[in-house]
Amino acid sequence: MAANGGASPPSPPATAADGVAGALPLPRPVPAPRMTAAAAAAWRPGRPNILLTGTPGTGKSTTAAAVAAAVGLTHVDVGAYASARADWAYDGWDAARECHLLDEDAVADGLEATMATGGVVLDYHTVDWLPLRWVQLVVVLRAHTESLYDRLTARGYADAKRRENVEAEVHQVVLDEATAAFPDTPRLVLWADLPSSLSRNVAAIAAAYAALPGGGGGGEAGGLRRGRCRSQR
Repeated sequence: MAANGGASPPSPPATAADGVAGALPLPRPVPAPRMTAAAAAAWRPGRPNILLTGTPGTGKSTTAAAVAAAVGLTHVDVGAYASARADWAYDGWDAARECHLLDEDAVADGLEATMATGGVVLDYHTVDWLPLRWVQLVVVLRAHTESLYDRLTARGYADAKRRENVEAEVHQVVLDEATAAFPDTPRLVLWADLPSSLSRNVAAIAAAYAALPGGGGGGEAGGLRRGRCRSQR
């Protein structure tokens, strides 16, 4: 289970993008077949997928949407995806953090077909439950304490929740989790403190994606080694 990091907004109405008409409830997905370790290691999506992660408030969703628009990918915000499927995508409520707990298995089953198609920017702050085979590029957004504090304050986070997220960023909890979960996957670590950071970061992600096999550039990611972090301020 994973906390969704938000303050439990009401579930938005279903839209055409959700694959249904009107406000009909979205069905619980059929569990995806489990692959053998060998099959999973050999599996690749139709196009490379990007995982974009970071502490809440670092600008994941804004950056992911901009990358999707720039590169021609599909943006999947896991928090929004779960909120639209609240009847089966959540597995409880964390009263201390005032947020839902994600039913990771159900959400993974629901996203399997989309991730298998490929060309996805997947956006979420916890990543250790994601299948390794889904992700061909990991991007971790960072923010300094002052920027993150101001952003979380603007979101209306309670003091304890704001403090927990700021401390998590100081101790690079999300970066460490992403590194442990995807040790051999190419990754970028990008700072996102300033408004001007967005265009620079989108350009860096687009270039790294183009350099992936199948990413459109036809080569290895220049200067981006597997299992190594490259930071940009």
